[in-house]
Amino acid sequence: ENEVVVQNNKIDALSKSLGRRRKLNNTAVDDNDHIQLVESLENEIIAVKARLDICNDEKTKLISELKKTRDAMSKCQEDQAKSEEMLALIHSEQKLTETTEETTRILRQLQEAWADIGLPMSERESVRQKLENCVEDACCRMLGEAIELREEKIQAVKKVQSHLEEVYAALGISDGVATLEELHSSPISLNAQLETLNNRLREIQPQFDHAMERYTKLSNDANSLIFDLQLKTCDLTDNIKLISQGGAPEFKRRRQGAGHRRTTMAASREARAKVFKHVENLMKDLDVSDLPTDPYDDTPLNTGQSGNAAKEPGCLSIKFLDDCERDIKKLRVLKSEKMLSNVEKCENIRSIAKEMHANLRDLSTLVIHNLKKRRREFPDWWDNSTSDQVFEAVSKKGSTIVNESFTKHLDLTLETLRGITHGRKLLSDTLKQVIEDSHDALLATAEDCQMDIKDLYKSLHKALFDLPHLSKQHIQACIDEMQMLVTAAESIAQSEIETLTVLWEGLNLSSNERGKFWGELEELSSKIEMDTTGPFDTILGECPAGVEEWVLKSITEATKVQRMLGIRVFKLKRLHGEVERLRRKQEAKNKIMSINSKLNVLSTKLAEFEEKAGNKHRLLNKKANSSTLLEEARFRKQMQGMFSAELETLGKLLNEWEVTEGK
Repeated sequence: ENEVVVQNNKIDALSKSLGRRRKLNNTAVDDNDHIQLVESLENEIIAVKARLDICNDEKTKLISELKKTRDAMSKCQEDQAKSEEMLALIHSEQKLTETTEETTRILRQLQEAWADIGLPMSERESVRQKLENCVEDACCRMLGEAIELREEKIQAVKKVQSHLEEVYAALGISDGVATLEELHSSPISLNAQLETLNNRLREIQPQFDHAMERYTKLSNDANSLIFDLQLKTCDLTDNIKLISQGGAPEFKRRRQGAGHRRTTMAASREARAKVFKHVENLMKDLDVSDLPTDPYDDTPLNTGQSGNAAKEPGCLSIKFLDDCERDIKKLRVLKSEKMLSNVEKCENIRSIAKEMHANLRDLSTLVIHNLKKRRREFPDWWDNSTSDQVFEAVSKKGSTIVNESFTKHLDLTLETLRGITHGRKLLSDTLKQVIEDSHDALLATAEDCQMDIKDLYKSLHKALFDLPHLSKQHIQACIDEMQMLVTAAESIAQSEIETLTVLWEGLNLSSNERGKFWGELEELSSKIEMDTTGPFDTILGECPAGVEEWVLKSITEATKVQRMLGIRVFKLKRLHGEVERLRRKQEAKNKIMSINSKLNVLSTKLAEFEEKAGNKHRLLNKKANSSTLLEEARFRKQMQGMFSAELETLGKLLNEWEVTEGK
């Protein structure tokens, strides 16, 4: 927030500067005008500064003269008060020595009242002594009250001075204490000292209140961060230790409005004049009025909680508070980093739960059961309520916390779930690979057999792998799919056997060759069946110790089904390969026989033509001429070309047959 305020101030200053520059651009015409305007403004600034210096000097002189005048006036007022007090005492003594009719009448009335009452002589004697010593008693009483008032003023000055010293020390103002010592040693009255101290207190009070407010806010922030992060004392800086343990500083301060009720010099003179007036009327009413009470109220007020650290010098200084603010920023960054880390961990747990297709209750039960299975005992720091907070944060029903206990529980939960999902992921990935390989083999065979199952395969594949990847339902569905593939492989293999039989019959293969094929197939199938290694064997070695029991059972079941499926797919591939080989052989044989048939037809045609051409009687025919001989030559040439092309094709096919079949 402070940085935002600083940047806003900079923006305001730049805006004003931009406005002045635009104004200069609008008023000036060329560069010379700009220079002249700047020079005139600089001269004006110099003149204003000179006038300001003169005014400051005059102000200083006037303040000095005013102080001297006030001191002289105070001294004159003090002398006047002393003279008036002495005059009042003389008037009182004069009235006591002179008897007036009024006092005689009052005395007679008093004596009549005593006679009616029957007052004893001892009491009348005490009253007589009071009448004789009334002035001395009044002066002694006033002296005692004046001494008591002076002591109260001295204590008030000490209290305010002590309070100011505490404030200056807390704010780190060393010059303030020195000025207080100078004030104490100066020959001025107690009221003047008290007024000066109160004025200084009012001047420093806004800075003190701001520092107190900042101190309290930083202290609350520090304690909140320490509580959230559960930091130990050894992990804290000295500044954070001081501000977190100190609470709000304790200072003595006057109640609101006390400064407005303090007496002035004139009020003191009026009070003393009132007292002496009462002395003058002592003979009339035989009583002396009490002096007014001290208007000061120096009861200490506590501005906050007390703390030893808060009484340290400089605890409210700008440097100390800035250092604390920097340290608190580091703690906020640490809290943000831990918060971000814990939020990412919660997101990872949510992602794992989604892939496992598990709700919050299943997830909690799964983690606790796995921990009991792996560790047999929970760690010493484990707490069930904190564990519940972790799962509430994962489900977004609770807030993510950054303290050490919450982070430990969150880390252990994530580690446990990763161990659980590792076994599931290995099994799921292996099942997926086995199914896809088997699908590819069956799909290739089905396509070669002209079966249109591509769309069906895509729909089944999408439905299967759209299930949550690590869920129990997905793994069981994969095993069921493998069993269905075993059945499908047997059905397609049976169809391939029927096709193979037809091809054998068409190629006139002997029973020995057929038996040899079946023998080799059975021998290879037996080797595969006897092989104990499989794709699921590595899962048991890579799985952690706390793998789920149903995962182990699924691995065993998948291993059995995979061996059956592997044998079926292997037989299907060999059958399909043999069918394709025989089909190609049949096609090659058919091509050879077709060309052989063409050659036979050409040979027959050529033989018939030569037989006709060898007949001599054809030359005796009237229709025979030279064109007939040309047609015969052309036919022989055409037949020769066709015969050569077919023979060449037949030669190539026979060479390919020899290479492929070896005979």
